[in-house]
Amino acid sequence: MAFKDEELRKVVEAGKKAFDQLKGLTDQMESAKAAAVEEYKSSNSFDDNNTKYFFASFELLRMQAKEK
Repeated sequence: MAFKDEELRKVVEAGKKAFDQLKGLTDQMESAKAAAVEEYKSSNSFDDNNTKYFFASFELLRMQAKEK
């Protein structure tokens, strides 16, 4: 009986450790996602796309849609 209890304890500890690792990785992914969005928003590509579409009355978007 003590052997089974010990094995059960090891499995539970391994499960908790795996859960903690998953939580840590999930937090890292959330941080990376937020950083990537911030980086894109501060980039010239983001500004160029917004300027192009808003000031050109979406004409470029219409031309691209016709080409496809």
